[in-house]
Amino acid sequence: MKKTGLLVIALGLAGAFVGAAQAHIGVEGRLTADSSTIVTFGVSHGCEGLDTVRVRIEMPETVTSVRGLTSAWGEGTAESDGTGRIVAFIFEKETARAVDDQYYQFSLRVRAPAAPFTTLYFPVTQTCRNAEGVETVVEWDDVGAHDDPAVVSPAASAVIFPVRTMGWNRYVAPDHVHDLSVFDDARIVWVGTAAYSANVETTALIESDPDVELLTEIHTDDEIWVLY
Repeated sequence: MKKTGLLVIALGLAGAFVGAAQAHIGVEGRLTADSSTIVTFGVSHGCEGLDTVRVRIEMPETVTSVRGLTSAWGEGTAESDGTGRIVAFIFEKETARAVDDQYYQFSLRVRAPAAPFTTLYFPVTQTCRNAEGVETVVEWDDVGAHDDPAVVSPAASAVIFPVRTMGWNRYVAPDHVHDLSVFDDARIVWVGTAAYSANVETTALIESDPDVELLTEIHTDDEIWVLY
């Protein structure tokens, strides 16, 4: 950690809030490493004007515990493999609406692995039905950043945040971290003599200090100091 003057000013600036990424199947809820959290999957629209009648949410292999919460459609159904591990949760309703005008939400309590700063991907199969009973199936299973042009049908995703306390927290990066928005609610982040903050005023201070570099990415095994 460096630059006491910069630190003192940063302490007086308000932290930014983490915004949920907008996708066709959105995820709300903050996953914390090695902890159980309720996450909610939001289905913002149907399939080309058809109402959604079934949603299958696939579990990442690293999620070892999952429980369903009752939705507006009722209870979900767990799908297990030969070992008894829950590999997916399915929510469905019998009757399709005549119009596609609803936003549906489905919640699960999942235990995130002890892998902070990594992303969990939840492939989702969405089934819609028309008035004649003909169904349309859409797979949301592309893995990668939502701004990647190769990602056409993005899987639902959520970043795993580290366990933290107010004040300084020390972490060691388990992997390369390209997206520093995982720290957007921190006051400031230091890796060696490089610093990052989502606050524009703190960023301006970082950029104006000749002895401090602007932190743009974090490498595997880097020591990270984060002030919350």
